[in-house]
Amino acid sequence: MPSNTNTLLALVVALAVTPTSLGQARFSFAPYLRLGAPAHTLSIGDVRIEGRTVRVNGADSARPTTPFRFDWGDGQRTEGWFPATHEYERIDRSYVLSVTARYGDRTDTVTADIRFAPARYTYTRLPTIPRRVSIPREGTALGSTMPGYEPPPALACFVDSELKAVPRDVIEYVLDVGHHIEMDLCNADVTPKAATRQVVLKQTQFGGCGALWFTDPVSFVCHPSYLSNEVDFSSLLHEMAHNLTLNSPANYRFGGKTDGPMNAIVSETLANIFQHATIHIILNTEGHFGLSDELCRRVQECGIRSVGVIREAHRKYVADPRQYTTYNDPATPHDDAFNTFMTVAYVFCDLAEKRGEYRTPLKRMMRLMQTFSPSDHRRFQQRENEPFRATFLVAALSYGFDTDLRERFRKLNFPASNEIYAELQARVP
Repeated sequence: MPSNTNTLLALVVALAVTPTSLGQARFSFAPYLRLGAPAHTLSIGDVRIEGRTVRVNGADSARPTTPFRFDWGDGQRTEGWFPATHEYERIDRSYVLSVTARYGDRTDTVTADIRFAPARYTYTRLPTIPRRVSIPREGTALGSTMPGYEPPPALACFVDSELKAVPRDVIEYVLDVGHHIEMDLCNADVTPKAATRQVVLKQTQFGGCGALWFTDPVSFVCHPSYLSNEVDFSSLLHEMAHNLTLNSPANYRFGGKTDGPMNAIVSETLANIFQHATIHIILNTEGHFGLSDELCRRVQECGIRSVGVIREAHRKYVADPRQYTTYNDPATPHDDAFNTFMTVAYVFCDLAEKRGEYRTPLKRMMRLMQTFSPSDHRRFQQRENEPFRATFLVAALSYGFDTDLRERFRKLNFPASNEIYAELQARVP
């Protein structure tokens, strides 16, 4: 292999549809949520860069008889078969290659990022985005705002050398944008500590990241490997959503009230909805809050992957709605309620895509949920009270979309109560 061959800098990302230029077309999660979409048969297997020349290999198990269409991202288009080669005039930038297969009445498209240099994630900070989230360089002592809840031991700060793929200030700004959007989605009804400051700290006890909604300052923690490579922005926005929604409403926050074996149906449902609503808003807002196109593509890729998890969980739930539960039995090693809360998130995203908007229905949904009261807390914590926990979510989504969703959820085996539904709906105009 020639010494100047570069395969590591050619990041291949398979997508279900051709991505259009950011800012020129509306991004939608709909193709990635669709349960009955045709099987994805086209794939790019290898991209090699040798000087100015790029060699692309791939396959299509459907064996189309019409040559593939290659859009090389520099204005040049060709037709042919794998392997395909192309020479670029400029190698001081990156390109998005799109390969399209045609099967008569349908097409299938995948893309690959052609990177002649490592990704350069940049942004222009907008004056309307306040600084709320930091990845501190120096020790940050954490207190607790909830009796009985204590932060884990051995937390530390990230050093610059650990943030290899995405610089510290870039991660912080994306999270500032996310915080700005998610505060709005919460109707700004959040405790002051969560509303004004959050920090990201390092932990080595487990992989991935987690939210510490009860700390002062409010924080979330990441394993060193989680931020050392290509950062999963969707997951970070998910943890931020935990921190904000569990600190909402400000006068009677969900955290400490919807905990225990029944915690997931509120906390995880909202975190999954919020992370994808935030990404949808970023990608469909003119100027993308100052994020560069390459950074937006990274955010988009993360969202596409994570929304696929929602789709697959819902698909498994639809295959057997008898698995409905909002209770995670401590005696079982798995998450009993996973497919249930993902199904609620799926229904929200499905309806939001059909409306073409996430913001308004989610703010309305939160308005109903933010009426949560001490009486609701008592009912929520009753182990046998599945009708209240189910109807609380069904009523909130119904109010959000101004559509009665009881029958849709009853077909999914949710025990929605007419009496509780009417009570909850009457709380808000």
